[in-house]
Amino acid sequence: MIPYHKIQTIYKRNDKGKILVGEYSLPEIEYLKDNQWQWREKLDGTNIRIGHTPAFMVPDSIQNSFEIKGRTNKAIVPKHLLEGIQKLNLTTSLLETFPKTQVTLYGEGIGPKIQKRGKFYRDDHSFVLFDVKIGSFWLKQQDVEHVAAKLGIDYAPIIGTGTIAEAIALVSNTNGIPSALGQSWNRPNFQAEGLICVPQVRLFDGTGKRIITKIKRVDFFCE
Repeated sequence: MIPYHKIQTIYKRNDKGKILVGEYSLPEIEYLKDNQWQWREKLDGTNIRIGHTPAFMVPDSIQNSFEIKGRTNKAIVPKHLLEGIQKLNLTTSLLETFPKTQVTLYGEGIGPKIQKRGKFYRDDHSFVLFDVKIGSFWLKQQDVEHVAAKLGIDYAPIIGTGTIAEAIALVSNTNGIPSALGQSWNRPNFQAEGLICVPQVRLFDGTGKRIITKIKRVDFFCE
């Protein structure tokens, strides 16, 4: 499984880690800033990859491959989180949904003792889907939501659409953004960590990397 790509913060940072407002981290983002972007809730958890490969796609294999990994191949998935993910029974549902296709689910492991906001989402541990890769092809957001529904798992909700300036204004507002995921679990009293933004029309840079950026509330407020 290929690790999930790095998502650049909207602005560059100084040597102290503070954002430099107005200095975009990538020229592509600055060029596209006035176009329409789709905003997804940024979750405060740990990056998790779940991969499924049918046996016939692996030389000399007689078993389907199912893997649960962290951000990198060396990352250790905490035992309590791993047990929470295993309870979702994705081994069976992935085989039923993608019997002849290699698929990688990218998402966030959340729950108590996972990052600062993990305890706010829910009392147990689980996996929330935010991206799906079929072979080398990234699914559109509406298809990601369809996959989540088929597998019976949660997904990072869409907050809205608009320009980058509008997204920054929303995140940097003192009232913040109530976590839509928290609300779906009857946990309405905390703010979303920020937004993940992608152009309404999927675009890639000259090296084939996706155009995608993140705007974090903590970069505007000390929390």
